[in-house]
Amino acid sequence: MDTDTALTTAATILVEHYPHLTPEGLRTALETSQTSQATDSRLLTIPQVADRLGVCERTVASMVAEGQLPSVKIRRARRVPLSSLTSLGVS
Repeated sequence: MDTDTALTTAATILVEHYPHLTPEGLRTALETSQTSQATDSRLLTIPQVADRLGVCERTVASMVAEGQLPSVKIRRARRVPLSSLTSLGVS
């Protein structure tokens, strides 16, 4: 089974058990998880990201909504992988 098929299968199974999750969101989260395992895979809250970037929380929320900052939704919580900030040049 190739990686693409495995990700699709995993997303389908998880959506069956957690109907509030979308297959696309799970696929993105799984792909992000795979690529960031070599780096730091911690997830940050919106306030933590705002603090690191030196901007307000509303700015971070806008960046996430516009797709400028990749994020993962876990139930009702939005988290930003630390690797997303690293790709912006912020540690």
